[in-house]
Amino acid sequence: MSGLTGKTLALPAFSQNSTIRIAGWSAGEASQLRLGQFFSIGAQLFRIVAAPVSAAADGTCDVEFEPRIRTTVAQGAVVVFNAPVGLFRLIGTEDVGYTLGVDGADFGSMSAIEAVF
Repeated sequence: MSGLTGKTLALPAFSQNSTIRIAGWSAGEASQLRLGQFFSIGAQLFRIVAAPVSAAADGTCDVEFEPRIRTTVAQGAVVVFNAPVGLFRLIGTEDVGYTLGVDGADFGSMSAIEAVF
């Protein structure tokens, strides 16, 4: 996925859309996008459900994803594939802790939900 840097929104991504146009490829270049792959725009995390094998003649790819965009994002915003992030909040009141051992730290399990803004 090292070739998936320098990608930006070719058009604004409006709230409630589930398809975006991403720019940053050469015409006909292999997109390197995969079904189930995660990406982020700002603090919003998405998963690809449909993507082209190669870029269009204008160097863009139309990508379908889930969940839908929660807030409108401007044209030119960076699309992150190499280290996508999302904003989540812990749910429940269970104690979240960790234990240290010779093999490192064990954080057990946590429950989280996407932070809707």
